[in-house]
Amino acid sequence: MQQKQAYNQIRKHRSKIPAGDLAPTINLPLVGRIGLLFVLLLSLSVAHADFVVIGGNSVVERNRLRTDAELDLALDRTPAEALVAGIPLSLSVDIRLYRLKGPLWKKQIADWRYRHVLDYHRLSGRYSVENLASGQMKTFTTLIEALNSLSLVHISEKLPISIHDNDRLQVRLRARLETNELPAPLRLIALFFRDWQQTSEWQQWEIAR
Repeated sequence: MQQKQAYNQIRKHRSKIPAGDLAPTINLPLVGRIGLLFVLLLSLSVAHADFVVIGGNSVVERNRLRTDAELDLALDRTPAEALVAGIPLSLSVDIRLYRLKGPLWKKQIADWRYRHVLDYHRLSGRYSVENLASGQMKTFTTLIEALNSLSLVHISEKLPISIHDNDRLQVRLRARLETNELPAPLRLIALFFRDWQQTSEWQQWEIAR
């Protein structure tokens, strides 16, 4: 409850991009799009909206790790405008599994990454979200709807065989915008602009056995 109240206080100061503010631009070739993005990058957003892991939990059932988490994903103006200009964006959820070896030491024993590609389709004026693991794609009318479709995480993975029944386990989870999937010129520039460095803090919790 305290975590939820703290999040609500943070949310008051965060800025999401209204769907109506993202009007499609003129149809430009890739070189023109990159040039446009150079201009966009020079004007940084006043408010920086990062990703937030609101909360989560993990349990072990039948030798599988089940993780549920709630995210708040809000794109800053620069990547949102890049999306409408024709640049797909990759968003990932990273999960790491640790074995606790005392109060001050832990060992990572597994990690998983779940990637989705967010795209804008000029002809239909709709946004799509593709799950790269399953190949499943869904479309949405607005950017906010597309991002909200990724806000609830439900993941099930088989536990490594090295796990024992009496092991104390911990999960860490974060969400982030993957800039290494951008076109090469934009990828370099994104390293120096905070608008592109959207990532949540790692949230962690022990696993119920």
